[in-house]
Amino acid sequence: MRYLRLTLIFASLFVTLAACHGPQALSGAASIALGDVPTPAGFSLSTQHAKPLFIVAGSGYRSGEANFWGPGSTDSITIYMTQALPDFGWQFTNDVWVKGPSRLSFSVTPVIKSSYNDSERAALFIKLWSAR
Repeated sequence: MRYLRLTLIFASLFVTLAACHGPQALSGAASIALGDVPTPAGFSLSTQHAKPLFIVAGSGYRSGEANFWGPGSTDSITIYMTQALPDFGWQFTNDVWVKGPSRLSFSVTPVIKSSYNDSERAALFIKLWSAR
């Protein structure tokens, strides 16, 4: 029964994250895996260039990568993340964010504007894994 539950969780995460190719709101199984990771307002989850997120039920183990796109500069998003992560229980230790067995790193890059009138946009890349 436990293996069936793990398989279903992994399958639903994979389908949720891998089946679509454009930005989308964080919901369903992805929100379970990333429920304690803040995302800036207006940012949407994108499955482009990401590894599927998965969790092992009851163990606290999770792993994967997530890409988000949204409005803002690289500086403003970096400041937001470094201020918001502690509010969600994360501590910065040895160049990585730590919460229990979970580890998190993130990077922010600018998104090329498609026209002159576009507002500034950024891509937020989050890598999540668990220490053993």
